[in-house]
Amino acid sequence: MILTQSGSDKTEGDRMEKILSISVAAYNVEQYIEQLLDSIIAANVNDKVEVLVVNDGGTDRTLEIAKEYEKKYPGTVIPVDKPNGGHGSTINKGIELATGKYFRALDGDDWLESEALTELIGILEKTDVDIVISNYSDKYEDGREIYWPMKNLEHGKVYQFDEIVDSIEWITYHYLIYKTSILKEHNIRLTEHCFYVDYEFCLYPIIYVQDCLYLDTPLYCYRRGLDEQSVSSKGRKKHCDNSETVAKNLLAFLNQHQDDPTPAKKKYVERVTCSQCHKHYNTIMLFDASEEKKNEILEYDRYVKEQSPVVYNMIGDLSSTIRFIRRHKGKFYSAVIAYRKKKYKEMYQ
Repeated sequence: MILTQSGSDKTEGDRMEKILSISVAAYNVEQYIEQLLDSIIAANVNDKVEVLVVNDGGTDRTLEIAKEYEKKYPGTVIPVDKPNGGHGSTINKGIELATGKYFRALDGDDWLESEALTELIGILEKTDVDIVISNYSDKYEDGREIYWPMKNLEHGKVYQFDEIVDSIEWITYHYLIYKTSILKEHNIRLTEHCFYVDYEFCLYPIIYVQDCLYLDTPLYCYRRGLDEQSVSSKGRKKHCDNSETVAKNLLAFLNQHQDDPTPAKKKYVERVTCSQCHKHYNTIMLFDASEEKKNEILEYDRYVKEQSPVVYNMIGDLSSTIRFIRRHKGKFYSAVIAYRKKKYKEMYQ
């Protein structure tokens, strides 16, 4: 049975509550979706997991493949067909339909480590923390792997969120498993028709989080090395407008919640916002130098300073290049870009 945009409300109530809802952003991923689904089925936790394969208006065989898996694993693999709305819309739909105690977002070209998933489900059955932080690995197409543990946290330990803020940089998309009730009760929604909304997913629910569990377990396998990925230099240039949109959304979120979070959470929100804002500076500087791009980066710089002097200063502390551009008011922008192209040649290929 396929859940559709119009029929989802009628069918959601017929499903049994699971321990974990996995929401898959599935746009034209026919060459990857079987590996993803097989990695979950191999964990032998079908009765405790639901996999919402959200076909985001794709035109390849992704939905057809998901339907084939649904026949084999009814109640576990759940195809969801909807018009195209971008990555954020797939997560929004996943949150809406999720019945699991916990919620894990997963991109359609990535996959999970089966043994780690088996272990995770056993742990999720026994815990009630607001978020679970589980490690991930970059998996490159050439066979290289990079494992990303949280070095300052202890495996299996429950922390108050405020007490880990000074021990970590920030918790990226691939680490995060939220308690579903937090996402639903606080109506967490991401920007649709927009790339880079993983920053919103990582930040918006955090002000409602009290405690967290850390697992030094490489669950998420992040496929790297695909030229069409939005995180590639080519992708960042193509979606530069989206990068600016998300940066401005995070600044607005920071200002909207100035009085809501604890001091530790406020510091964390500033740090995550700084990361995306800094990334957008670097995205602008991927383009060839021009008067237009110089004015664009100066205008963006003024905007950040106006919205959050704290984030503005944090970015200056991070980047000598940005400090130089600010100091000279863009006068040597062409020279800066030429220097960056020489130093970071691989970014401009």
